[in-house]
Order: sequence, then structure tokens, then C-alpha cells
Amino acid sequence: MSSSKNFLMLIIAILAVSFCSFSSMVHADEIAFYVSTGGNDSWAGDSVDRPFATIQKARDAIRAMKKKSGLTKPVMVYLRGGTYEISETLVFTLEDSGTRSCPVTYTAYKDEKPVISGGKKITGPWKKHKGEIMVCTIPEVKKGDWKFRQLFLDGKRQTRARIPNENEKFYVIDESEGDIGRDAMKYRQGHFKNFKNLNDVEVVLYHYWNESRLLVSELDNDERIVIFTGPIGRRLGSGSDLNRYYIDNVLEGLDRPGEWYLDSHTGELYYWPEDDLKSSELRAPVLNEIVRFEGDVEKNRLIQYVNIRGITFCDADYIVPKEGVPAIKDPGDIWFPAALTLKGVKDCVFENNTVRNVGTYGVDLTGDAIHIIDNKIYDTGSGGIITRSYGKLRNIISYNHIHHNGRVFHAAVGINIDDGGGMISNNLIHHTSHSGIYARHFASDYGQPHERKNQEQGLIIEYNEIHDAMHGMNDGAGIFIRDDYIVIRNNLIYDVWSNPEGHGSPGWGI
Repeated sequence: MSSSKNFLMLIIAILAVSFCSFSSMVHADEIAFYVSTGGNDSWAGDSVDRPFATIQKARDAIRAMKKKSGLTKPVMVYLRGGTYEISETLVFTLEDSGTRSCPVTYTAYKDEKPVISGGKKITGPWKKHKGEIMVCTIPEVKKGDWKFRQLFLDGKRQTRARIPNENEKFYVIDESEGDIGRDAMKYRQGHFKNFKNLNDVEVVLYHYWNESRLLVSELDNDERIVIFTGPIGRRLGSGSDLNRYYIDNVLEGLDRPGEWYLDSHTGELYYWPEDDLKSSELRAPVLNEIVRFEGDVEKNRLIQYVNIRGITFCDADYIVPKEGVPAIKDPGDIWFPAALTLKGVKDCVFENNTVRNVGTYGVDLTGDAIHIIDNKIYDTGSGGIITRSYGKLRNIISYNHIHHNGRVFHAAVGINIDDGGGMISNNLIHHTSHSGIYARHFASDYGQPHERKNQEQGLIIEYNEIHDAMHGMNDGAGIFIRDDYIVIRNNLIYDVWSNPEGHGSPGWGI
């Protein structure tokens, strides 16, 4: 009995040593750094027990290691679960590149769920304003240090107070700027008045396939004319549904649960909560751009072999300059910056990530041989993915789930092939305000130079499922294509709409 017990203990000891050896072998072929919300940037960051606190510190540690000894093994940066609030854009440059045999990968640790947020939590204290509407004062806003245009409750977009409400009939102008002779429009009786903080009011004016987002300069109530701080950008007529519009960011429009208004002068946030604020998380963006890769395509200085996997990126805003946003020249509503800008990259992988609750496009990619695979991109102010390729190797955009786009810039599309070709396959795209996939633009007719340089690169669009497209605009499709060198095959397209209040071309499958 004793002999058998000793033999069993020996076997267990051998197995334990073997397991430890195996565990060491698993990690022997990589250099690992760890990041945790409970970490400390003064620690070494080389173990789960002594992680860094920030991704920037891990990035800088890799830079220092490369200067000292170069890359001898693949480098893994493991992010523990939790929310990492960043107050500055996370920037990668040429010195952050990996190599073909030693790539650098930023990834979730095991099955944990790291979240990189460009925003922060709003905690109140809240008090009653009127009826169900609550109000709190945000000191940073009152000081002029913070102004946000979006608000999210437990990851769900809340509606900026507007007139008319969502799903109500739009207003229609009486006379356009061409009739009036200035950057203005004539409105119908009762549609405009001297709203609170009139100069913070935004007018979203629809055209055929694009829209203008305009700021109010002054109001002439006698003549019923609203004058804007800058040009409308496109004249299509007046007295019809050609120019329908709504008024955004107006306290007088706060009349439903989930709506809010920020008084940027007093710092007061007015909000009709959809849920109990004590048990919910209310967040607003601080940054307009969460991540930026700063390569240079023209000088062929490309960031290479950097991979991002299993991370959620959220809470980014959008910019409205003082002259407003005139009609963006082409369908697709490309308004900079995107939440993640990958500029001048090659041989990188962006896989199994989530991009949500952002103000413009989710990912803006300029580079070659990039794999954007199996990501979730949703609730974006503009579109899902922009891709441009100026080399010989195609970008691969496959198995992504892209939905509920165009919440701010309504002419946005799910995937926008702005230049070059690529493989666009097996993506699920739905609830886009314009087209599902849009590609191969002609030169615009607005006097702008033709900036597209690689239209001859082959483009394959296959096995995508696209439905519930064209929910906000007219003149679009499930797949909207111009030009040649394109193969379109085996796509499933259904429920493409053309807004019934619009005027002009309907929506198509292709």
C-alpha cells in the first residue's frame, strides 16, 4: 500500500513537472507584457502579477526593448478585462512595427474583455428639472474644457434633443440659399424660434444622397429666414421634399425618454433617463479619435506586422467646425477623423474586435495586405469601414458584422472602398442609413481633383449578406458600384429602402 502510494506520488510529481515544462514551452517562443486596470506603470509589466496600468507604457516598453536588442521573438501584449479610459489618442508610429517572424500583437488576455474608452462616466449629482427630466452640472463643461455631442447609457446611444423627433415627418424649407442670395434658408411658420443657445443649434439638411450639418448664425423671425455660419454646400431646390431637415441640439425638443441636451455655457446636462441612473452607466466621449497609426504611404514608410485582437473600442465623438459641415461631396460621408485611423500600414491584422458608440467611421484604413476579420462595428455616427490600397496586395475585409451606421452623418455606408480593390467577403451588413457597400467613385463634379490612384486593382465582392439599407437617404443600394475591374457574386441582398420623404432615385439591390 505504501509502495503504491509512493509510486502514485512520483507519477503526480512527474506530471506536475511536465505540465510546468509544457507551460513554459507554450510561452517560450514569445515575449509577453501584461496590462491591467489594477496595474502600475512603475512595475515591470512582464507578468500577470506585475502588469502595467496603460497600453502606452507597454508600447513604450517594446520601443525600448527594440532599441536595446531588437526583436528576437514575437511580442504579445495581454490586456486584462476592464475599462481603460484614455484622455489622449493612442498613437503608433514606425518604431512600433514588428517583423514577419516577430510580429507585435495587442490582445485580450484569455477570455477576458478589455475595453478602451475615449470617454468617461457622468455621475451627477442629479436633481429634478421638470417632469421626468433630470439635470446635473458638469464642471469641465462649465469651464469650457469639455463639450460632447453624444451620450450613451449602458452602451446604448441616447438621442440628442431634436425637432421634429425621430420617426416624425421632417420639416421642409420654403426657399433655398440660391433664392435668398446668402448662406441661409427660409423656413415655414412655426418651425423656428429663438431657441435657448441658438448658436449651438445644428440644422441637418438632407439632399439627394448627402446632407449638410449647419450651425445657426442668426434668425430673422419677421422674414422667417435662418442664416448659417457657413455654406450649405449644395442647392437642390425649395418648396418640396428635396431639402427636408430637422433641428438638432435644442432644449425645447427634449420631450421623450432617452433624450438629452447639453448647455455648453452653464455646464448643465438635461436628460430624460430611460432607466434608473443609480444602476446604470452614463458615458460621454472626450476624444474624437481613439487610435491612430501614423505611417506614410507616399514615402513608403509603413507600419508593419502589428496585430490587434479581441479588444473593444468605444466612446469617440465627432467634430463640427465653426462654419458647420457643408454637403460632403460624395456618398459615403467620409468625415475625419475615424475612431480608429490606420494610416500607412501593411501586413497588419485587426481581428475579433468591437468598435461601437463612435461619432464617425469605425475604422479608416490606408494600406496594403491588411486583414480586417470577424469584427463587430455598430452604432457609429458615420459608416463602418473605409479602405484604400495603393500597392499590389489587396486588403481583406471578411466576416465582419456591421450595423446601425449613419447615426450622425446619414449618407454613410457600411463598407466604403474609397480607393484600390480588395476582397470584401462574408460580411453581414444591415441597418445602414445609406448603402451597404459603396465603391469605386468617379471624380466629383465639384471642381475637386481626382484623388483616386489605384482603381485598376481588382475588387471582389462576394458572399455578403446585406439588408435594411438606405434607412435615411435616397439614391443608393445594397451594393453601389462605379467603374470596372470588379467581380460581384453570390451576395444576398434584401429590404433596401428609399426614404419615402425624399425625392429622386430609389434604392436598389445592386
